[in-house]
Amino acid sequence: MTRTLLGVSVGWLGISLVADGLPALLLPYQLASDGASDAATLGLITLLALGVAAAIQPLAGHLADRVGRLPIAAAGTFIGIIGLGLLLQPGAALAGTVLALAGVSVAQAGQQALLPDLVPPAMRGRGGGLKSAFDVAGAFIGFVILAALLGNGDPGAAVGALGMALVLSFGLTAFLLGRGGFRRGDSIRRPLLDAYRLPLGEHRDLVTVVAARFLFLLGIYAVGRFLLFFVADRLGLLPEAAGEQAGTALALLAAITVLASLPGGWLADRFGRRPLMVAGGALAAGGIGLLPFASSLELVILFGSLMALGTAAFSSASWALLTDVASPVESGRLLGIAHLGTAGAAAAAGLFGPVIDAAGYGIAFSLAALFALGGGLVALRSAMPDGAPALIGSVEGVR
Repeated sequence: MTRTLLGVSVGWLGISLVADGLPALLLPYQLASDGASDAATLGLITLLALGVAAAIQPLAGHLADRVGRLPIAAAGTFIGIIGLGLLLQPGAALAGTVLALAGVSVAQAGQQALLPDLVPPAMRGRGGGLKSAFDVAGAFIGFVILAALLGNGDPGAAVGALGMALVLSFGLTAFLLGRGGFRRGDSIRRPLLDAYRLPLGEHRDLVTVVAARFLFLLGIYAVGRFLLFFVADRLGLLPEAAGEQAGTALALLAAITVLASLPGGWLADRFGRRPLMVAGGALAAGGIGLLPFASSLELVILFGSLMALGTAAFSSASWALLTDVASPVESGRLLGIAHLGTAGAAAAAGLFGPVIDAAGYGIAFSLAALFALGGGLVALRSAMPDGAPALIGSVEGVR
C-alpha cells in the first residue's frame, strides 16, 4: 500500500509546480518585465486562464473514466509543455498561460481519480495528507527554483524547469502504479456532454464539500496570487528583488504546509474530516487577517505560517471527504466537476486585483480571511458520516 500511496500522490509534484508557480511568480515576473505590473492585468489574465482550465476538467475526467487515468494524464502533460513553450514567445503571455494551465488541468483529471480508485476508505485521510504534502511540495520546489532563476533574470530556464517537472512526475506515477494507473472508472458509456451533469438530489454532500473548498481556497489563492506585488509594495522592492523575496516566503510557507499535511491526514482518519476543516479555516483566517499589519518579510512569514497550518489541516481533511462522497464508478467525472470549485476559486481570486488597486491590501486580505473562515463553517453542513473508518467503509459498501 505504501507504493500505491506514493504512486497516487507523486504526480502532484509537477502539476502543482506549474499550477502554482506559473501564476504566482513566472507570469507576474513576465508582466512586470514588460511594464504591465498592475494587479488588474495579472488578475484578469489568470481569471481567464484558470476559468478555461476549470471548464474543461469535467470533460477530461469523463474521458479518464472511459479510457483510463494515465492516458489522460499523459495527454495533459503534453499540452502543458506546449503552453509553457509558447510563454517564451513575444506577446504570447495570455495564450501560453491559458494553454499551459489547461494542460495541467487535463493531467490533474487523470491524476486525482487514482486515489479513490486504489486507496481504501479507511486510509483516505492519510492518502489525502500525502496528496497534500506532494501537492504543496511541488509548490515549494517550484517557488525555490523560480525564485532563484527569476532572481537571475532567466525566464527561459524557469520555463524549462516547469516542463521537466511535469514529465518526471508523470513518469514516476506510471512507474509506481504500473497497470493500476490505467484503470477505468465508469463502465457505462455516456454522451460527452453528460460530463457536466450533476443532479443535486443525488450529490448533495459532494456539492457541500465543493462549496466549502471554493470559499476556503478563494481566500488562500487571493493571498498567494498577489503576494509578490504585496511584498514589493510593502518593502519598496523592484520586480527582481520582490520575486526573490516573495518566492522565498512562499517556499517557507509551503515547507510548513508539507510538514503539517501528513499528521493532518492522520488526524482526519482518527478524529474526522469536518472538525479538521473547521480548525483549518479558523487558523488560515487568523493568519490572513494579520498580513496587512506585516511591515517586514519576517512578519509576512510569521503570519503566513498560520495560514499554512490552516491550509494543511483543511486540505488533507477536505480531500479525504471529497473522495468519500464521490461515487467510485465515475470518480474521474465527479472529481472533475468538484475541481470547478478549486479552479473556480483560483480563477475568482483574480478579481481581488481590482479590489487591491481600488481599496488596498487591508480590505482585500480582510475579505480573503472571511472567505477562508466561511469554507470551514460550510463543511459542517455535510451529512457524510465523519471520521470513523468503519462508518466510512460501510457507506462505501452500499454506494
